Amino acid sequence: MQSRVIVVMKIVPAALLLSGCATPVLGALTLNHIMTTASVVTTAAFGKGVGDLALDAVTGQDCRMLESTFRNDRELCEDRDSPTTRRDFKGLSSVAVFMERRSIADNIRRLDHRPAFDIELVSGE
Repeated sequence: MQSRVIVVMKIVPAALLLSGCATPVLGALTLNHIMTTASVVTTAAFGKGVGDLALDAVTGQDCRMLESTFRNDRELCEDRDSPTTRRDFKGLSSVAVFMERRSIADNIRRLDHRPAFDIELVSGE
């Protein structure tokens, strides 16, 4: 009898967590809310959801569910840094890197453009 109670005590919480029911986990937040928020944040930051990151950890490859869904040349999991993965959306962090590189390139172009005359500062001594 006691072993049945222990089994029920283990199965019921696991079933509630895995079923997607709205059982509060933290305050009024459910596990579904937490997982969705985590996935949105990681997708925006890195271009990968929580599931993609889990697949990366298990396979050791670069896995992207959305990229493989919308691109014919992309498999679910590819070797890291392969030519196919270079075209993947890397999240907003890649946009920031692009903007920084663009700003540096603009500054270099401005430095290459020198005025036709030199200005010399002279002290008042």
